[in-house]
Amino acid sequence: MAQTESILVAPLPKPLLTVGIPVAFMWLTLAFIILGFPYDALVENFAARLENSYGVKLYIGDVDLQLGLLGPGFRIEDVSTRLPDGTSYELDHLYIRPAWSLSWLRGDPAVFLDIETPIGGARGTAFLGSMQGWDGDLREVDMS
Repeated sequence: MAQTESILVAPLPKPLLTVGIPVAFMWLTLAFIILGFPYDALVENFAARLENSYGVKLYIGDVDLQLGLLGPGFRIEDVSTRLPDGTSYELDHLYIRPAWSLSWLRGDPAVFLDIETPIGGARGTAFLGSMQGWDGDLREVDMS
């Protein structure tokens, strides 16, 4: 009986203490950040900065974080914009995430976009730095 009691109260193995517990804390912290981060407030802040800098009014519906094999991204529903000249555009949904591109190493950010609008869609990479451009496809675009 004494041998059984000593097994039940034996200390945790050293590898579990030094590696396992910090990794468990890291995963729990990451889970709480993903579940509790105010993504809506982040997008509203972006919309306010866009309006202040360029005069573009941005109206945003629902914002959701999406985790995927290629990285985290945002899926934004029901987006509408109004440019300073009064022109407006509607987006049914917008998915955006950092693009896998070497341009990041040059300090030129690139984002992957998947856009659906009432007149068609687009899917590809937008380069936002000094070498601005687009590499992607247009889908079912109504040219009339």
